[in-house]
Amino acid sequence: MDTIYNLIIELINNDLLNKSEIVSRYNLSYTQSFYFVISSDMLEGYRNGLALFPDQVLVNGYRIDDDPEIELSNDIQISITNNFFSDDFCQFNNFIFYDQNNFLKFSEIFFNEVKISHLEKIKKKAKVQFLIDTNINLENSIFTDTNNKDELSVPEILLKDEYYLSIKAISLPNIVPDILLESLINRKIESQFELLSNHFINNETYIINSDKTVSFNIKEIDYSFELTKDLDKVIRFIFDDERHYYDKLEIFKNIFSLSLLKMGRLGKDLSAALLDDIKSQYSLYMSDNLDKFIKDKQVITEKYMSFMQSVTAKTKTIYDEIQKQMLTLIGIILTTFFIKGIEEGISNVIPPLLGLLYSSFSIYLKHKSGWNEDSDFFIKEIDFMDKTYGNLYKFDFDYTDELYNNYIKPQLIKLEIVENRLKKIYLLFFLLFSLWFLAA
Repeated sequence: MDTIYNLIIELINNDLLNKSEIVSRYNLSYTQSFYFVISSDMLEGYRNGLALFPDQVLVNGYRIDDDPEIELSNDIQISITNNFFSDDFCQFNNFIFYDQNNFLKFSEIFFNEVKISHLEKIKKKAKVQFLIDTNINLENSIFTDTNNKDELSVPEILLKDEYYLSIKAISLPNIVPDILLESLINRKIESQFELLSNHFINNETYIINSDKTVSFNIKEIDYSFELTKDLDKVIRFIFDDERHYYDKLEIFKNIFSLSLLKMGRLGKDLSAALLDDIKSQYSLYMSDNLDKFIKDKQVITEKYMSFMQSVTAKTKTIYDEIQKQMLTLIGIILTTFFIKGIEEGISNVIPPLLGLLYSSFSIYLKHKSGWNEDSDFFIKEIDFMDKTYGNLYKFDFDYTDELYNNYIKPQLIKLEIVENRLKKIYLLFFLLFSLWFLAA
């Protein structure tokens, strides 16, 4: 016995419980509760089964694992609670209904309240089981009546954007069973337009295009089964493509705005043509961008190659500077001994003082300009190029990443290494000249 449903069926099959005695309730917390009464002498035989669900089962108001003292002469009230979005429910993921009407009543409450944000917690479709044999089609919905629980498919972009999280889940395709569409069609279409609009002013007025400030009243829409199915196709086409969804959404808004301005009302014929128009305009849009992409790809490749050469040259320049600094140190030391050999009268403090002043001034200048000035400059240049040639990402998301990782990044790492070495050499000079000065 691994489900509450099996427990209830066993009680019914053993004539220990009558189906008609099961009372079920639903509330706006997406919770389903069952209440039924069994005799106290039956409890022990089913205690182990009930104990499998400690967070869902209450016996006379107590958790089953609290093991309360129960008078054997009393009947025992068993209450079983399922919350669709609890962590426990994600493990069991079953709803039990007496019959189809029972299910429809719950679903109307459920779909009236549940938002896209709630779908983050649900990984698989919820299994629906009936105590009375029921023939109901749950395909293409959040529910299933089989043991093969499919993954619940929700476009990732909708779970990442705060605006979409607050929209009703009923707006999405493959959420509401067809049997419920007739009773929920107004609610679904309104939520679909909320998903596709920039925002809505109130429950009836939606702004569809902020650029043209086109708004419409939801009462101007002819509600129909065909319209909601057409909008499902549009939503799927737009939001299933995370990389290009924004472009598709903007194209939809422009087409829909023009249609409203021209026709004044959205009917069956107009909605049926929406998806074809969006696909056609999107294809033209992508073709125009493809031409630009080919030109940009050639230009950015040349720029990245030139950029790599600049970074390499800068690295060599810093290596040369390190060698010059070493020669400077050697020169000061040799000069000191030369002067001492010629003029014993010159103070020993002069050479280290000059070296200390030289290194201090060099450190000051480097600190003001930035120790990693060159590498920081090149990184900013990379960011600027990425913004300038952002259209590349529409067609070849990985191309500029490959250019950067294969050609620029290795050279930038080398540049940062030699910049850090140069910094250490400056500080070493300062330390040596300081010690020399103190010793003199």
